Amino acid sequence: MLKILLIIYELKSIAGRIMDNKVFIIHNVKSFNRVGVYTLLLGIVSMINDKINGNLKIIFVFDKYGNLKFDIFAFIMLSCTFVSIAELLKRAIKIKNENDLTI
Repeated sequence: MLKILLIIYELKSIAGRIMDNKVFIIHNVKSFNRVGVYTLLLGIVSMINDKINGNLKIIFVFDKYGNLKFDIFAFIMLSCTFVSIAELLKRAIKIKNENDLTI
């Protein structure tokens, strides 16, 4: 539950900075990296919980109440997406800084 709140907080912070036209800042890179790590940790905790309860599946599964439950694969993919966005933003910041120095 704490990881979900941390993810929501970081995404809210990123959205706030983007709304303030502060897109190309290193703080956004760090936030995207944190969201990626938190997502991966959430998936690992979920996998351990499923392994203990004997419900470990391959990708997506519906529980007995009809709720969709994510598996570790989905969390890994989300985590990789956030880390990739962070790396892309880091490179964009570098290019922006180089362009700011030119006339």
